[in-house]
Amino acid sequence: MISPPPLTSPRFLRLDRQVPWSLGLAFSIFLLYLIVFPFTAESVVYLFEERLPVFEEPPVAVDFQNAEKESSSDDATENGPETDSVFQPDQVAMQHPLARLLIRSYSTPYFALVVALFFITVVCAAPLTEEFVFRVVLQGTSQDLLGVDEKQPDPDNPSTPLSTLELSSEEKLQFEKTSSSTARSRRVRVCAAILFPAILFALLHVTSPDNPESPTPLNELFQALVSSGIANLLTFVVGTLLLIRFAGATSRDLGIPESFSFQGAVSFLQSWGQGVLLMILGAPFILGLNKAAESLFPDVIVAPIPIFFFALYLGYVYYRIRKFAVVLGMHMTLNFISFATLMALVLR
Repeated sequence: MISPPPLTSPRFLRLDRQVPWSLGLAFSIFLLYLIVFPFTAESVVYLFEERLPVFEEPPVAVDFQNAEKESSSDDATENGPETDSVFQPDQVAMQHPLARLLIRSYSTPYFALVVALFFITVVCAAPLTEEFVFRVVLQGTSQDLLGVDEKQPDPDNPSTPLSTLELSSEEKLQFEKTSSSTARSRRVRVCAAILFPAILFALLHVTSPDNPESPTPLNELFQALVSSGIANLLTFVVGTLLLIRFAGATSRDLGIPESFSFQGAVSFLQSWGQGVLLMILGAPFILGLNKAAESLFPDVIVAPIPIFFFALYLGYVYYRIRKFAVVLGMHMTLNFISFATLMALVLR
């Protein structure tokens, strides 16, 4: 008697076409993102270094600290001890390098330029490239290698004809055990496909605090901002062309509109807006986790901790929805919230 096909829960059935790119191509794109294009962008910035703005030292953060001490000296007794501020040198040193640039450039003539480039790079270009690399390329390849996206047999429409004989009670029990084992194995493979890019994404955000007594020069931080924007755009454009040229990727595979029509643009914006809503719901947890980590580990930069859980959230959403616009909207929303919060502190 022919055994029936394994039963798979409908919520794990995938209707999308399997990712057509290979492990070698995915590794090549990641290598371009991690090493080649950052080095290329730094070389380009170095060639045009004389045309870039020149920032004066010392850092502005010290001026803010002195100003706060002078303004609060009269009412220190009434209001209690002075609270910590991101404008204090030791607090500035704990920020992301690009955030240090935004804070310390406040009273320079180039603050508006820094804000504009910061928004374009951190809020727009970085999410675009990072979601392309870590979700579309790396997670897509992981899901393909682990067989996550393989279509599972449908017990209601089996490809192999079943015997007309009734299943015995023992056969039914064995059938249920096999189904449970198959579903459990699939869940493990799904978790592994999501976990790998999330760990990698978090590790790449590990950085050390700056030296408050000898902070990184503003000119160097500004060059890093420009280099980051160039490298991100190069990675997205060249990576997309590589997938199309060598893997035959389609717009559906990449999760972008199939045509630059009004209807395609509206559909993309709707998916992007869905990502914004999903991130608004998840932002309190991510930001709260970051705050808690800062309280537990005040002497280290704790960004990789909330970033890891944020990447897990992005990975799960991408697995279930498989739309690039959704995870792009989520990532841009969180970065915009961080940008708006930092700007509020700087302007205050």
